[in-house]
Amino acid sequence: MKALLVVLGILLILVPLALGCGQPSAAPSPSTEGPGTTPASEPQEQITWRLQSFYPPPEDQLKINLAHYTELVNEYTDGQVNIELYSGGQIVGSGETLESVAMGIVDMGLTVPGYHVGFMPMAAIVEGLPMTYQSGDDIINCMWDRGMQDLVQSEYAKHGVHFLGWQDGGIMTVVSTKPLKTKEDFQGTKIRAYGQWSKFFGKLGASPVEAALTEVYQGLSMGTFDGAFTGLPGHYTLNFYEVCEYGLDPALIRGDMHDIYINLDTWNGLSSELQDAVTKASVDHATWAESYFYQNYIENYRDKLADAGIEWTEVESDTYDWMLGQAMEMWDEAAKADEASAKAMDIIKQRLKDTGYLN
Repeated sequence: MKALLVVLGILLILVPLALGCGQPSAAPSPSTEGPGTTPASEPQEQITWRLQSFYPPPEDQLKINLAHYTELVNEYTDGQVNIELYSGGQIVGSGETLESVAMGIVDMGLTVPGYHVGFMPMAAIVEGLPMTYQSGDDIINCMWDRGMQDLVQSEYAKHGVHFLGWQDGGIMTVVSTKPLKTKEDFQGTKIRAYGQWSKFFGKLGASPVEAALTEVYQGLSMGTFDGAFTGLPGHYTLNFYEVCEYGLDPALIRGDMHDIYINLDTWNGLSSELQDAVTKASVDHATWAESYFYQNYIENYRDKLADAGIEWTEVESDTYDWMLGQAMEMWDEAAKADEASAKAMDIIKQRLKDTGYLN
């Protein structure tokens, strides 16, 4: 019996070998690429980031402008980084976005810096205080040529995020159910606004009302508001021209920075190569947004609104000077908040002097 078991055991080993089964894998063939070559690198780990914006779904700023940014990041990282876009409120509230990114609830955010004023006063200034930026070029010059980007990155890092770049919110003004041409026209006028803009309209004697953009159409149609302040694309895509007849001209600001940022730990955990690629994508996107998107989308909305029935009414010159004076009082007050605010305001004011906007 023992002999039989031994024979069976030998057969169990020899038969598979004879059939070519159970053979050890063949050694790799010598490289044909010559001496000194290395094996192909391992496939790169795919990274997916969720980016929470504050834009409502219809906005071209989300569908076209911000989508362009995600495409650049994917391209410049050779497909290693994919960014998923979320519209306003899909994951967290717009006012909670930066804190949520800092906590790692969301990977990235895009908001208006004014949302962060409660813990970072400088944010209101770099976004664009009333009647500051007169073009997208003003933002580019202040950020890249006058050192404001380094200042912004330093301040954002204190709150757990890395500032990557921006896209321009563009031309912002008021559409209303009555013309706004003189000081008297502003008195008691109920204007939808937010943050620093609510303060500005209050200084003009208007009655600012803070409300989400999604609530504004109904408010205008019911008389809860007499006017609404936002960017030209928002006025058009949210159909405010159906319930308003007039637009305030000239615009109250012609450049408005929307910040793009990422969780600081996530950023610091990237290789230097990936950091360089994402940084380059952020720079190139800002340039594209200030040129192609601004010219082909944002500026066109003035004509689109006119075609839809908005009458652009020009503010009287003495009223405009009075409005600028009220705005400059806000600039000086904002600059007193802290050292970073003072530096940012000095940078912007000097730019406006150099371009001749300020005497």
